[in-house]
Amino acid sequence: MNGIVDASEMISRVFSNIEASDMDNANKLTSIWKKVVRGIKNNRDEMYGEKIASHSDLVDFKNGQLLIETDHSGWIQAMQMYSKFIIRGMNMSIGENGPKVEGLVFRLKGNTTTLFDTYESQMKKYQEKMEMQAAADEKAMDVYSAKSGACGANSDSTTGKKQENLKKELPADFLAKLASLESSVLTNSKNK
Repeated sequence: MNGIVDASEMISRVFSNIEASDMDNANKLTSIWKKVVRGIKNNRDEMYGEKIASHSDLVDFKNGQLLIETDHSGWIQAMQMYSKFIIRGMNMSIGENGPKVEGLVFRLKGNTTTLFDTYESQMKKYQEKMEMQAAADEKAMDVYSAKSGACGANSDSTTGKKQENLKKELPADFLAKLASLESSVLTNSKNK
């Protein structure tokens, strides 16, 4: 065979890793999906849900997210308008003991985006946002330290005025936390 595997052997290898219960669940979800989407009604078109169902397919389900594939971006917009109906209908049909549908993710036919790709990109965006927030917080603390005379700055009357002006600019909850921190530091240094 010189490293060449025949098609039936390759298919049996792929499907041997898939449990029968997973296939059953996938088939149930797909049939529920079609039933719920077909139930969409529109004032102008009684068959609107049937049209959406014929132009869309359930591709994957992970972490409460359904990956839906459509053949045109217009069908994605239509499903987004009815997303609450679809999610509620899916959860009602699945029942309390089944997996809970929390959201819909869409892609166009021919696109190979997976739910894992979507999750990874969302996590990357979140991480970037958190890093930017941390940098902004650090900068704000540096500005506060410079204005308040913290970290060994002179404690003359000008610095005292700067501190009072700064306290007027900061949020009350931040000032309360700062006062608590100052008192605990002072208490600990007196006990030594």
